[in-house]
Amino acid sequence: MCVLKNHMPEISKTTTTTQPCMDVVSHRTLMNRACESIEYFRPVVEGLPVEKRGVAHTEMFFVYALGAALKPRQVLESGRARGQSTLVLSRCFPDSRIVSVEMDESSPDAKFALERLSSLKNVKLLFGDAREVLPAAMQAGDVVLIDGPKEFRAIKLALNLLRTGKPSLIFIHDFYAGSAERRFLERHMPDAFFSDAPEFLRAFAWLDGKDGSAPRRWNAFACIAGNRQRNYFLLSILLWLSRSASRLSEKLNPRRNRFPACHADPESSPGPVSDISPAR
Repeated sequence: MCVLKNHMPEISKTTTTTQPCMDVVSHRTLMNRACESIEYFRPVVEGLPVEKRGVAHTEMFFVYALGAALKPRQVLESGRARGQSTLVLSRCFPDSRIVSVEMDESSPDAKFALERLSSLKNVKLLFGDAREVLPAAMQAGDVVLIDGPKEFRAIKLALNLLRTGKPSLIFIHDFYAGSAERRFLERHMPDAFFSDAPEFLRAFAWLDGKDGSAPRRWNAFACIAGNRQRNYFLLSILLWLSRSASRLSEKLNPRRNRFPACHADPESSPGPVSDISPAR
């Protein structure tokens, strides 16, 4: 049982005529929703092994805990790879249309994902450039997961989608603490927050067989709320400047590891979640 549940206030939400939106997206909101939804999510991933190159169960729970409250009619995903996250999205949002876009149709992962996901009735699998496909497929109230393109290009795609006013939430993967992309969001979009929040990890890292209180760097989703007043022209300029500065830094320090110690336990692969017990 999640002991935090009874101590968290209800989420403040606003609804427009076009889409639902969380007016307050915060760690408090996250923990409140997570406590309410963990008993639904656990059976969703029960028996599903965590893939080394896939999105972790804890990260997908972060997406579900926030996204489920909005009841999106459509969830957009870019960067399907082997289809692990697509499968979890299909199970978590059975009444939503899941549109998943992958760039490389010729990769072995693409073939594996097609075979894995072909029987799912609420999933539509597309190939193409997400920078073109996602804006064309976007509907009001969509939840969006970006796991390709990466780094600053992912932020650029997110900004282009957000400026339409249609997404309710956008999640961007691979935003490690200390990365240049993460620093950009923390400085210029301070209402963004991340799935490696210590309180969230301490409570739910057991989904991946990890100790959330242990000192290590975690991969993370960034979460950005839609329907906010932002100066997207200025953000685009700042993004270009930050990306240019990051590229220059990498050229001057070619041996520098962009994510030192981020990939902790690179060879570890926890068993199915059914074999893992939460900390009591």
